[in-house]
Amino acid sequence: MTDPSQTPEARRRPRVSPWFALGLGALVLLGFVAMGDVESLTEHMGRWPMETLLGVLGLSLAGYFIRAARWSVYLRRLGIALPAGDSAHVFFAGMVGSITPGKVGEVIKSALLENRHGIPVARTAPIVLAERVGDLLALVLLATAGVVSTGYGLEVVALGATLALTVVIAAVWPPMGRLVVRWASRLPWLGRFAPKLEEARRATQELFGTATLFTGVFLSLLAWACEAVGTWWLINSLPGAEATLAEATFVFAFSTVAGALTFLPGGLVATEGSMVALLHGVLKLAPDLSSAGAITLMVRAATLWFGVALGGVALSTYARGKTDAGEQGEART
Repeated sequence: MTDPSQTPEARRRPRVSPWFALGLGALVLLGFVAMGDVESLTEHMGRWPMETLLGVLGLSLAGYFIRAARWSVYLRRLGIALPAGDSAHVFFAGMVGSITPGKVGEVIKSALLENRHGIPVARTAPIVLAERVGDLLALVLLATAGVVSTGYGLEVVALGATLALTVVIAAVWPPMGRLVVRWASRLPWLGRFAPKLEEARRATQELFGTATLFTGVFLSLLAWACEAVGTWWLINSLPGAEATLAEATFVFAFSTVAGALTFLPGGLVATEGSMVALLHGVLKLAPDLSSAGAITLMVRAATLWFGVALGGVALSTYARGKTDAGEQGEART
């Protein structure tokens, strides 16, 4: 009997090491420990009631399901019909790529679809781009009110909006899209993929149609709003800290945009640094540096790291299902 792990499809199965993500997270945690009072930080971390933590995780989970619905909308726009459960499973498996620069690692979803359903990666990979643009536009919208009221961070939000709109224009204007494909085809390491690049360009144009774009941004707004409410809940559940929902939304959205624009894996360091600065230095929502650090660590645990953990479980079970199917097929043979 052939070992399923040695089949061509199994060898192509994307592998994402959890040690890379854990290593980066550990560095961030060490940074917080180094800049503050360790005893005070751990004391703050233990002050949240369990029901608050579970509620915040529930809000994050709701946001993930909204993003899974957005993924399904994009698949249908490309004429790809998957059972709802399989579509959601692939989406959650892709969340393990959230810890890569610009979340480009989420293209693992396309590799999974090709391995199991034979759908070309070039056809579905543009969905990851559409997701990132929708996320960036939604976060810019959520952060704008805070920028106007505080006068803080205008350059960062303007840069995020400019980047997102530039991608939209390139996607919906065929001459620019073809120019990008021709330029990319001349690169030694991309030239051999020229036909696939053109297929990806056509798929991208479909995904950035007016109705699909607005639907994607609307669902992104709902998803990120869930995490912003979670941030507000965490801030106000910590003794001595207090914020309005608008202030908490600004802290969360601006910090996430700042992290995304650095293209660091998961926005690490930049997101945390921005959040601490806003909580304690700019808006004075947290009474001291340790409480600001505790809020930041808990927000990131409930959003980024919770998602990565769910992604790891989903990827493992999805891969296990593929192996089980192969073993059953061989047994029938």
